[in-house]
Amino acid sequence: MLYHDGMGPGNSSVRWALASWVLCAYLATAVAKDQKGMKFGDMDEEEKTRICYNFTVGDSERREFYSPLFNLSGGTYPNNTECIKRISAPLNHMVRLEFRDQFHLEESPSCEFDRLEVHNGGHGYSPLAGTFCGREFPKPIQSEGRELYLRFTSDASIEYVGFKAVYSFIPAPRLEPPEECKFHRGGENGRVTYADISNTIIQHANETLTAIDCTWTIRVQNGSKIYLTFPLYELVQPNNCQTNFLDIISGGTKQDRLNHFCGTIAEPTTSVTNEVQIRFFAQGILLRQSKLPKLEVLYTAFREVNDPKDCNPMTEFSCDDGWCISSKLTCDGDFNCKYRYDEDASRCSQSSGIFLVLTSDHMIIILVVFTALVMGMCASITITCYNKIQERREREREYKIRRSKEVSMEIGLAPPAAPSSELEAALAAEIRLRKQHQGQLVDDDDGRYLPDVDLQAFRKHPNGVLIMAGSGPVCTEGDRQSLGDRQSVKSVPLCPQHGHGVYRDNAHNRDSLTPPIPPPPPPPLQAYYRMRDSPANEMSGRWSPLEDSTMASSPQGQSLNGETGRPDLVALR
Repeated sequence: MLYHDGMGPGNSSVRWALASWVLCAYLATAVAKDQKGMKFGDMDEEEKTRICYNFTVGDSERREFYSPLFNLSGGTYPNNTECIKRISAPLNHMVRLEFRDQFHLEESPSCEFDRLEVHNGGHGYSPLAGTFCGREFPKPIQSEGRELYLRFTSDASIEYVGFKAVYSFIPAPRLEPPEECKFHRGGENGRVTYADISNTIIQHANETLTAIDCTWTIRVQNGSKIYLTFPLYELVQPNNCQTNFLDIISGGTKQDRLNHFCGTIAEPTTSVTNEVQIRFFAQGILLRQSKLPKLEVLYTAFREVNDPKDCNPMTEFSCDDGWCISSKLTCDGDFNCKYRYDEDASRCSQSSGIFLVLTSDHMIIILVVFTALVMGMCASITITCYNKIQERREREREYKIRRSKEVSMEIGLAPPAAPSSELEAALAAEIRLRKQHQGQLVDDDDGRYLPDVDLQAFRKHPNGVLIMAGSGPVCTEGDRQSLGDRQSVKSVPLCPQHGHGVYRDNAHNRDSLTPPIPPPPPPPLQAYYRMRDSPANEMSGRWSPLEDSTMASSPQGQSLNGETGRPDLVALR
């Protein structure tokens, strides 16, 4: 039998044995590495923190950090490892990163096995400055801003010694914003808006033409996820993804990008964990335009369940799609469920329609205006009622005054006005004179005797004293003095000698140097005097001023008919 290549049967067996041995060694190594990787993956957070300590913390005084377990445990980094580090420089400074002494990672064309990522910013979604592996030292890296984000990862096999890195802070060629554009949100729901960015940051971007790079970190309760919707979304330059965009990044250490929006539409997004980040980026030159970006993101915390009945009916609302949200979020005007069942018109109009009205901005304005109108009406009604009360009191006061006058006339009391008292006194004096000097009486219809009084006999002196014409004795000096006193006229006989001008007793031929005076008002009605002389008044003993004046003028307190205290002539026709 002939053998090619000069190899016989013995040589062929050796070859097969050698190949089998290499294969078994490779499989044993792979199995061992996989077991080591599984062991690392099952570690708790405290153990992972210990392994990554050299990378995440390092030597802060020297400003150095190293690959995980550098120079420890045999001098190689562990497999299936992921460590995160963020370097932040002071205000108006940048970060400079250099690699010294050692650098050796598993080599591959695209560094897909073991690698070191450096991002020019403070987040995992920040622009990638470079990905490094192999044995070649990377060139020094300088940040564009104040931060660098680094992530080290290793696969399940082949580890090397790792690396040593040194960082420093250098002054920035241009000023940085005076404050960080980072925000934190939480709770069952909330909003992220462009208005959250301070005017200081926007003004700084306008002046230095630097970009605005703001991040909102939203964290909700453990076991829940986050649902994002975009009620308002409008960029200054849509479809220009280099100058303005909006990123949705998952939380945690990986910070994977869930969505990237730079067009005209932003679709709803659901997070993977209970944490999510929203990044807004815009070049400062865009902010100088008259058009400003519009941004409003509504986030809602929800809990996933297999059966809608698993939602707690006391505190949760089932969206009928495997989601449970807080019952407080129903009928609030925001679509918190994926299919908008929380804002169903038939449900909200019955259960919480009033709440919807009261929480709307327009209704708040209406309530304010309505309150102002009610207060104005109350004030107007109060003023009107006060005026009505005052007017009523005034009418009651006038009525009481008028009624008192009427009552005084009915019960025989003299009215308070002076002319009325003078008239009664003069009338009583005239009755007495006519009785004494003429004795003429006129028979009334009811059998009483009434004096015939001439009303033209009354005259008023220019000085205000009432003078009556008639015949009588000559006045004495005392009578003259009494004549000047109005209160004494009722007890003084007429004195024609002391009148002004020429006085004649003839009623048809009376003249005076003084102009004629209008006659006084007519005397009271006869019914008034009849009522006064009624038996009831006679028994009660009430007397009018006219009776008093008549009794005072009669001799020895006698009345004209001879009876004491009873005047007989009490009325005029």
